[in-house]
Amino acid sequence: MTPSERLPWTDATWAFLSLRLFLALRWIISAIEKFELNNEYSFANYYENMKRMGEGIASSSFIPSAMALPYAYSLGHLTMIVGVLLLLGVKTRWMLLATTALYVSLSAGLMAVEENEGVAWLAIHVALCVGALLLARHNRLALTRD
Repeated sequence: MTPSERLPWTDATWAFLSLRLFLALRWIISAIEKFELNNEYSFANYYENMKRMGEGIASSSFIPSAMALPYAYSLGHLTMIVGVLLLLGVKTRWMLLATTALYVSLSAGLMAVEENEGVAWLAIHVALCVGALLLARHNRLALTRD
């Protein structure tokens, strides 16, 4: 048993668990939504949605389609993997860093197309990630430790 496992459940423990669950569910649900088109879920819908997203970013900004399309196609898969691992508590600190990096990269894409409202929402998510990282030493109910 590590020293952090012997610590009692505190308000910080509950705060961290709340942030971890929120961020994990946010990624998982966001990933699932990418498979939806006209109330049907499929991989064909996913690739159609991501193609439209990548082409939209490329056509409305300086970001070339050679960068926007691969990013868009991989986004749903990455967010699902990070969300599930964060939910299970696998390498939680690393998953929080990946979460932060994904939100920053999404923000950069929205900044490039001047979608300021979306950037503001993502900034809130980045702030939540920072809070979670600061509380990560209070992590409990995790499958693996960092």
